[in-house]
Amino acid sequence: MIFATLQKALLLFLLVAIAFRASAEAKKEVSCDRRNTLVAYKYKIRARDVDESRGDLCGKLWENLYRFSGSCIVSAPKCEKTEGNVFVWDFWTPIGCNSGMVHSAWWESVGVKYGDIKCNGYW
Repeated sequence: MIFATLQKALLLFLLVAIAFRASAEAKKEVSCDRRNTLVAYKYKIRARDVDESRGDLCGKLWENLYRFSGSCIVSAPKCEKTEGNVFVWDFWTPIGCNSGMVHSAWWESVGVKYGDIKCNGYW
């Protein structure tokens, strides 16, 4: 009897935790992934419901990242809006271009309008 009650309580707890996590992820407006290699980083930032024109926002982002031109030499740049009004900012840099520089360029370009980014690296 006690085992069955504990089982039900655990199941209820897990269902609530899953629902809470799904709700939190649905509210997330912006994400940043950083792929690490030995000599370079690949940054990919995605933001939902961006209402600025692609040209205006891309121009601001590249201009603000250029402040770190000694470290953030960009290759394979991509800056576009995709279906569903999702904005994608995607590029490679040498490892000297750290996440703080990319965060700064994003912040100076959009402030809190689309959310703050945190670029987590992975191999």
